[in-house]
Amino acid sequence: MLEIINNRRSCRAFSSQEVEKEKVDLLLRAAMQAPSAHNEQPWAFIVVTDKNLLFKYAEEVKSATMLKEAPLAIVVCALRDKIKTPLYQQDLAAATQNILLQATSLGLGSCWLGVAPRAERMEQVRALFNIPEEAEPFSTIALGYPKDNSIFNFRDNFNPEVIHYNRW
Repeated sequence: MLEIINNRRSCRAFSSQEVEKEKVDLLLRAAMQAPSAHNEQPWAFIVVTDKNLLFKYAEEVKSATMLKEAPLAIVVCALRDKIKTPLYQQDLAAATQNILLQATSLGLGSCWLGVAPRAERMEQVRALFNIPEEAEPFSTIALGYPKDNSIFNFRDNFNPEVIHYNRW
């Protein structure tokens, strides 16, 4: 597991190779195994493979340019009727992280695009994917085979200066 964590990097350049359905299923299974407060599992997912939608997203949201090349994206949403605690965004972040880690384990590149809590971006994503009012867009993950596998090279981010024991 630590090897997967160490090698996960944001990928912004993808090959044109499609992601197999079996791998998409594994990504979604990983997402749904994420911890959630009170086991609410307040999530829903939109699997996006339509090149026109991906291109339009990239055109409308300036930080999403990698979607022009990505063969796949997953939009992570909250289901409002399942939200019983204000901790639901942590649940969705855990689901998003699980997708990122599973992608790395499958040899896929990934990039987390923040959506919530930016109201304007949430509305852009809602409109683009016809997300109903009972759902709330949280994040989008660009996915695909990387153009360059060197993205998986380890870079040590360990910094002992930010570690405190027992008290600050």
